[in-house]
Amino acid sequence: MTATTNVPEERTERAAGGLHAHLDAYVMGLGVTSEAKILDLGCGTGAWLSRFAERGFCNLVGIDIAPPDLPPPNLVFIEGDLNQFGWAEQITGEFELVTCIEVIEHIENLGNFVRNVSIKIGSKGVFIVTTPNVASLRARLRYLITGRLPHFDERGDPTHLVPIYPPAFQRILRRYNLKISRVWSFPNSRVRGVTSSSALIKLSWLLGWLLPDNLPGDILCFEINKCQN
Repeated sequence: MTATTNVPEERTERAAGGLHAHLDAYVMGLGVTSEAKILDLGCGTGAWLSRFAERGFCNLVGIDIAPPDLPPPNLVFIEGDLNQFGWAEQITGEFELVTCIEVIEHIENLGNFVRNVSIKIGSKGVFIVTTPNVASLRARLRYLITGRLPHFDERGDPTHLVPIYPPAFQRILRRYNLKISRVWSFPNSRVRGVTSSSALIKLSWLLGWLLPDNLPGDILCFEINKCQN
């Protein structure tokens, strides 16, 4: 789903409506300063990094398989394929903030991807990831009724390859000295969604009084950090 904000048409957000604004507020709450080095994996049009550029951030790096038509100011763009083995070697230094918004589900080899990410995150850095939520009650009901996961069936993007299930994701992260510090969903509501049908939203709301649904939104969000040995 594509959302638009007050950015040039060439930098249209390729994310669920409101997600960039939600993550922007979250990241600012972490105390990220304008001197921080920020890396966006799968930067697309550059819409996400443009939010930081407009605030005067000057250490912005984006990597994508194709360059944005209108890169935001202060962006160092690297043309690279995140499905390749050694993409981290194309990027110099470590980063205080690494982001991966609606990209990780497109990655063919999740272990290789996480290994590369671990190389690029500083010892106190933060890795923010978002992906379609397959852990919500809505997703579980759809799988129960149809035998198909939302976003990973014939109706979903055919380049969606890997559903991210939090407990399994945690196991992969720990292999590379990373851990999930927080997981939440967007929007965090049983009565509103950005991709779910209204009928499924209503059904999950009714059953939510009986069944656990701690991550009700359509998008999963993760804050990930280095393990402190």
